[in-house]
Parts: sequence; C-alpha cells; structure tokens
Amino acid sequence: MSLRVDRRLIWAQNAVETIYAHNKSSASVAPGDVVILDTTDSTATEVAFATTATADNKLVLGMAIENIANNAYGLIQTKGPTGSLKVNGITAIAVGDHIATYSAVKIGQQAGSGLGGAFAIALEAYNTADSSGVIDAWLTGSAARIDTSSLSATFASPTITGALTVSAT
Repeated sequence: MSLRVDRRLIWAQNAVETIYAHNKSSASVAPGDVVILDTTDSTATEVAFATTATADNKLVLGMAIENIANNAYGLIQTKGPTGSLKVNGITAIAVGDHIATYSAVKIGQQAGSGLGGAFAIALEAYNTADSSGVIDAWLTGSAARIDTSSLSATFASPTITGALTVSAT
C-alpha cells in the first residue's frame, strides 16, 4: 500500500467539516440548531459553544449535527452542505441568500445587509414568518460577509462653496 501526499485536498461530493465542541449554552441543542463560539469557555485546546438571541452575531460557529446535552461534547458542522438548518422566514429567504443568527436562540435568518455574521448560503427558499423552517443550505466555514453588500453604500459628494485652500504642512 502506498500513500501519495499532494498539495491538494479533494472532498467527497457531500463532505462536511465538523468540530468536536463543548456545549456551554445552559441548554441542550439538536440537529440544525445554530450555535456561536463561547469566547468565555473556549481555550487554545478546547472549543466551547453557546447559543445566542442576537441577530447577525459575528461569533457564529455553525450548527449542531447531533443532540448535545448541556455541558456535554458533540459535533458542530462548520462547512459544507446540510438539509437541516433551522431558520425563521419573517424576512423571506430566497435561494442564494446569506444566513446569519436570528433574534431567537438556535435559529438562522436572512442576514442583514452589511452586518457581518453570515455563515451559510440558502439552497432552498423559506418565506413563512415563524421559526419552524428547516432548509437546505451550504455552510461557508467562517462567519464572514462574502458578498459585496458592505461595499454597496452610496455617499453624497461634498459640496464646497467659497474658496478652498489645500496646504501640504
């Protein structure tokens, strides 16, 4: 048997990236629940997670892929395809929309424009104003705005009346 080491890593069609993390949320989580990095309890050698009721939370880590009791360890998906992301459709979610945390714990929503915290891209629409949505999505592997919405602001050009002096001092 031989092993070839190359500079590329090829994932299977439905491969996902997960981390083994410590649930410090004070409640159990279930598959599809959105979680954030617990910066209080995480260390260089252990990742801990919590839940949040803050929309567009930039600490978003991913979603649980198994039932994890409070203070227990389990798998959190950080990247790849899923068919079980829990969302709220109070703002309609269309295919291609970015998903971020919602103002209710364990739920995702359409990401606010330019706010950061987007961690997934919707592969399925959901437009019911409740927190019962479960959609197909692609978790991007990082909490980051990966579209140009934060660059799309327009600013009025300044208007100068009278004399303008520019000095190099």
